[in-house]
Amino acid sequence: MEFEINGRTINILGVEYKIAVKELTHNNLNMGHIDDMTATIALNVRLPKSQMQAVLWHEVVHGVLDAIGESEMSKNEDFVEKLSRALNTVADLKLEGGE
Repeated sequence: MEFEINGRTINILGVEYKIAVKELTHNNLNMGHIDDMTATIALNVRLPKSQMQAVLWHEVVHGVLDAIGESEMSKNEDFVEKLSRALNTVADLKLEGGE
């Protein structure tokens, strides 16, 4: 089941990233990924909606860190996960509802 977020875009420092909810088969742990070359954020269609929002934030944090030249910090999954969890609790990014 694909959620309303599929096909929407999110602006990360001036670059519009298209969000694609789809089957991700790289490995069993692949919940999502960001691709700077295609300006796409892919989210695994098998994720529960509540987890999909958290994974989206995780990928957005990677995108922001890479965009500001902090690729080493972007490789630190522990840091990325902690920051994305914090942002997810304070921001108003919702999968459903109005703009």
